[in-house]
Amino acid sequence: MTQQLRGEQFFEPSFPIYLNRETESFKLSRHTHDFIELSLVAEGKGYQFIDEQTLQVSKGDLFVLPIGTSHVFRPSSVSRAEPLVIYNCIFRAELLEELADWHTVPDTLAAQLLDDTTSGHERSDRAAGRGNEKRRLSGQQQRWHSYHDRNGSLLQLFSSAYYEYSKRDAYARPMLLALLTQMLVQIERLHGEQVMQSSAPGQPPSAMEDALYYIHRHYNEKLTLKRLAELTYMSESHFQHQFKRLTCQSFTQYIQNIRIEKSCQLLQSTVLSVQDIAAEVGYSDMKFYHALFRKLTGVTPHAYRKGQSMRQDQ
Repeated sequence: MTQQLRGEQFFEPSFPIYLNRETESFKLSRHTHDFIELSLVAEGKGYQFIDEQTLQVSKGDLFVLPIGTSHVFRPSSVSRAEPLVIYNCIFRAELLEELADWHTVPDTLAAQLLDDTTSGHERSDRAAGRGNEKRRLSGQQQRWHSYHDRNGSLLQLFSSAYYEYSKRDAYARPMLLALLTQMLVQIERLHGEQVMQSSAPGQPPSAMEDALYYIHRHYNEKLTLKRLAELTYMSESHFQHQFKRLTCQSFTQYIQNIRIEKSCQLLQSTVLSVQDIAAEVGYSDMKFYHALFRKLTGVTPHAYRKGQSMRQDQ
């Protein structure tokens, strides 16, 4: 079950911007939202489960998430010595429209983020946006964008914005609007650089993108390196090299992360037994499943379900 987050849970009545600095765990479920979100990795390493992809993330990675994007961050380790810390800046689509009308943010960026929004702030089935970067995963356009803050300029802006939001004095509102504008302009600059460096438009998706799509559709089946290599017409060694180059994870790690994330969703949203859930995601060895679940989440499946239930009752 995907949780739906709404702006009224975060925004003050008179101000459509909210910021936090969150140490990620397995407490938050995969979710969508009716606002636009900018997420910057401030510290650590981990994973971003986003739409049909699983991405390894590290300090400086930035995600621009339109309304309706399904995603969740997960730390790579449950150790407190290796936290995954995220700056989140969220704002209503109406604010972006105002900034675009004032010509304080680039029109192309506004079009990319707003073209996915209907009058009710519901997700649209239209194309991902005018001037949108044409990424494809087996025929599906990617609505979200990711960039890397190479020189730390965005980290500085997020840090300053978080300070202003926490301070919340008489000058915080104009300062936050100015800092958000700078963030959006800097993101547009990164987008332009990315487009310049990307391959020519219309290029067909790579075999590796098709492999990732296949894994997400068949994660609970017996997937082998040999089978995926055959599907992509590669040798096993070449496929393994290309897979790690693209995902920064081994083939086994990638599948394990997907299966445990799916397990978390089922533990929260169904009454299936732990054994049934293990079978549902592709595991028959319960001892191995329990050990893997605890290794990746820090708790047993039963403890995870109990913790989610207690949070929902609060």
